[in-house]
Amino acid sequence: MTLTFYGIDPTWILSGDEDALAVGYDERISFVDMSNVTKKSDIKLEGRFYEFIPEPRGYSCIALHELGVAKFSFSGTELWSVSTPDIAETAGIVGGDRIVVRHQGPGGTMAIDLESGRVCSVESSS
Repeated sequence: MTLTFYGIDPTWILSGDEDALAVGYDERISFVDMSNVTKKSDIKLEGRFYEFIPEPRGYSCIALHELGVAKFSFSGTELWSVSTPDIAETAGIVGGDRIVVRHQGPGGTMAIDLESGRVCSVESSS
């Protein structure tokens, strides 16, 4: 894992069972096996990494990045990815079953089903 020191400061999230760690930095996420402290995988995102959104059950992690949001297993498998129509700004879990992403594009927000990654609704932020 090589950091280039542009964008948001690196951040991490630990799996619910504390067996795996995900580290987000630059345009990447690296997944680490905590039992032997080795890198399992390294994923390139569609845009610069912003932050992890804690998934309620802790079995996966959700990454907000410059151009959308993606959900990964702690083994590094992408479960789903949704692109926003413009630059993503913030995201949060609502009702325990969806994530709402605010973006700069038409509509202003998107609600996404946490399990399937299906876009549930697009709403105006005005």
